[in-house]
Amino acid sequence: MSKEDSQGGYRPLYKVLTLGANEYAILDRELASERAKTHFDEAMRLITKVTSPESEADIARINHELLIAVDFGCKAAPYQLGLRYLEGKAEMGKAGRRLARRRAKIDEALVFFKIAAERGHAEAAYRLGISYAGLGAYIDLERIIKVSTSKLDAVSRCELAVRYLDIAIEQEHPEAIETLVLAYAYGRGYVEKNSDKFFRLCTRLIQRGNQAVALGFGAWLAGMTVEGEQPLEDAVTIPHNTTLALDYLLMAARGTELEIAQHALFLICRGLERGVWEAECKQGRLKAKLNEDALNGNQPLAFYLTWYSLPLEKRMIFPSLMKGHEFPQFEMLVKPSEENAIYYLEASLKGCHADVTKAARAISAQVFNGYIKTLHEVEESTV
Repeated sequence: MSKEDSQGGYRPLYKVLTLGANEYAILDRELASERAKTHFDEAMRLITKVTSPESEADIARINHELLIAVDFGCKAAPYQLGLRYLEGKAEMGKAGRRLARRRAKIDEALVFFKIAAERGHAEAAYRLGISYAGLGAYIDLERIIKVSTSKLDAVSRCELAVRYLDIAIEQEHPEAIETLVLAYAYGRGYVEKNSDKFFRLCTRLIQRGNQAVALGFGAWLAGMTVEGEQPLEDAVTIPHNTTLALDYLLMAARGTELEIAQHALFLICRGLERGVWEAECKQGRLKAKLNEDALNGNQPLAFYLTWYSLPLEKRMIFPSLMKGHEFPQFEMLVKPSEENAIYYLEASLKGCHADVTKAARAISAQVFNGYIKTLHEVEESTV
């Protein structure tokens, strides 16, 4: 960098790289990113500032800023521009050509959605994916795709749908994950159900720590829907694996979303009702597995085992504590005694779920005179 550049003067967008006798222009990615952000932020500022409906001058200025941001590599700018073109917010020019220009700009929206998706914009990729799949969620975009891909067969549309949904999934887009999982499970639009792809996708997402997929796939492997009922007739069939199903449900119960964690425990209990874990129960593996998991970071499970280890008269102290969240099937896995309750209570106090910790502290204070609570606070203060 020259002395003038370092003092705030002109900074070229391309750097010169010299290799031997040759010189090459190399994009300064840091500077391009800075300029992309500057123009995108200005466009968004104008969008929030101008009154609705936008005037022709407002539209031209906003779109100009977005186009510059697109040229500098911004991934959010082409998505916003695509949305605006779909909404008809494009420069119309002379009156006699406005209708044709509006149609051209609307069709051009597809180009910008693709640019955004290829740059990793999750929502753009998701909308393209479900539109190529023909799911009818975004009618305007799907109409453009239908016209532009009129010569594509169903297989090609399926491939494009999966390609864009995969881009969104890589960005942890929850709706994209749900869409493709269900498409492989039941068939959706141009995406046909496929047991092998369903299995591989769920396994990949679970390996990345997806709590919701661990819940759903665990239920599937146990021969249940996520509601704990018999699988639907039109669903793909995969071999049941109760050992793996239990592992995935316990993984979901250890996750950060308490509602999903509780639902995973519900499915474990539902499996007990349906006889899913019969082999595990006969060999004592289920009780041992739950006990091990509760003591090694599964806070919601530890709390339930604490609760059902308490003698009934002690549970009566808290008439509304578990209202709507009772899982009495756990009672058959523990022996009610204060000693067993203390055994699990310490694990109930530790974890990411504030509501569980609060309930565990209430039990500690009113049943065990705050002993466990005090012990836990002393340990925390020494860390």
